[in-house]
Amino acid sequence: MIGINKDVFIRAANLGILPSTRSIQKIADYFDASFDYLIGLTDKDIFIKSASPVSFGQRLDELKNEKKVTFGKIATALGFSRSLFNSWTKNNYLPTVEIAFSLSQYFNVTIDFLLGRSERKNFSYP
Repeated sequence: MIGINKDVFIRAANLGILPSTRSIQKIADYFDASFDYLIGLTDKDIFIKSASPVSFGQRLDELKNEKKVTFGKIATALGFSRSLFNSWTKNNYLPTVEIAFSLSQYFNVTIDFLLGRSERKNFSYP
């Protein structure tokens, strides 16, 4: 139905194994829900889908430029390899949920914004 193997749900429910970022994104898209809500970062499921979504790599590049930092500096600050950024910006790969969370904290944005799903940068609600 949404392109995710039932074993993903079984592992999450029975073993507490977090699905991949792409799987959670598919679930969020299917239910028109916030990624941040699905993983428990907020208790409000207020999600406004971007009229023109961008890729994670494109959004990451925008945030880097906005903050006036390099990928090397971000990698050093967060403790992961600089080569990951090439995978994300050039090959359309997604980070793990844990890394997406770290990046969202670094840039002070929601994971939905980071993944290019929403234009809402933070958790402020009207």
